[in-house]
Amino acid sequence: MEEIKTKAKLVRNLSLFILGAIVLLLVVQMLGKVDRASGNDFTSYLSSSRALWQGGDPYKTESSFPYTYPLFLAFVLIPLSSLAEKPASLIWFALNACAFAYSCKVLINFLPQAWRDRARGNFWPLLLILSVLIFDVLQNHFLNGQVNLIVLALMILFIHHDIKSNNFKAAVFLSLAISIKVVPLILIMYLFFRKKFDSIVCTFLFISFWVFSPAVVAGNRMISYYQGYFQQFILKRVGSIGKMNASHVEFSLQYFLKKTTHGIVPDFYLLILSVLLVTFPIIVLELVSLKKNWRENRLWIFSLYLVAILLISPMSEVHHLVFFIPALFLCSMAVLYRTVERSIGQLLFLAATFSFLILAGLCRANVFYFVALGLGYFMVLFLSRTMAMNPSRDKLIT
Repeated sequence: MEEIKTKAKLVRNLSLFILGAIVLLLVVQMLGKVDRASGNDFTSYLSSSRALWQGGDPYKTESSFPYTYPLFLAFVLIPLSSLAEKPASLIWFALNACAFAYSCKVLINFLPQAWRDRARGNFWPLLLILSVLIFDVLQNHFLNGQVNLIVLALMILFIHHDIKSNNFKAAVFLSLAISIKVVPLILIMYLFFRKKFDSIVCTFLFISFWVFSPAVVAGNRMISYYQGYFQQFILKRVGSIGKMNASHVEFSLQYFLKKTTHGIVPDFYLLILSVLLVTFPIIVLELVSLKKNWRENRLWIFSLYLVAILLISPMSEVHHLVFFIPALFLCSMAVLYRTVERSIGQLLFLAATFSFLILAGLCRANVFYFVALGLGYFMVLFLSRTMAMNPSRDKLIT
């Protein structure tokens, strides 16, 4: 027993050391990007935040990267915008790193008891393995100073409190996520199928509060800012594939439908079709879960909505793939620790998902990202059903 504890401690310390080295590498690379004349996405956030504070238009700055979020993010970043770019970027990096680790920690808390005990004991090695497998995604996110890991943490806090039936806190965290980045709106569907109409109302009330809070510094100018944001960013993105940034990768279903139809079908109709194709299986699963009173698969359905965001969104960026983390994490835990209906097929399916994700990072091939997302989508869909049907038969592998 003592020897096992010693080995476990050694593995944990080694994992922490390697994670520390990865963090150091990413910090050095991130600061290098901040030093460039064009900066990165976070320096754009800071420019917009300073503009908001000084009475300018946050959507019309001299930054090389357009600010494409609601005003709320620029508003909450006002304290950081008073700092020099490097110290502010280091604080932002730390917030995102903590959000990543905390998100995985919260996900573990909702695993079946047998899985949870094993995963908690191996948290740092598991976090290291996941970080290595999705290193390209994390590197892209941290180097660009993106906000998605914070949005992911807010969505996970939403599901955490929803499962615990703390509807008020769930609404607060979901509204914060939506107020920073619009795409978490899809989780309103999750609440709708659970007939949590009071939570939906509460969420929209909080959204209204957060979205209009920048009026404290912008006053009446806030309305014109939002008009420009809606016209220049929201309308241009709906049904417009890749037109805002010709250099980024594309992995949405809409993009591949366009490639298949050779541009004959208008983009907007392709967007509607992709939304229907992606959400229909989720709707069926939700209705079956409602009819059979399945509750054990809520976390899996939640992760399915996050994969749906990636498949539906008309704008694809590598750093968006952090929303794939809950699905990858849950499927990995199922393959590692689950004993019921586990098969070599599931292991191969998971291995293929990670393989295509890694290949996509190496080759920057759109089709590999799309295949990885598709495999992950169908694996979560399958496991969410089997988890609901056999929730109590799982036992720790000995």
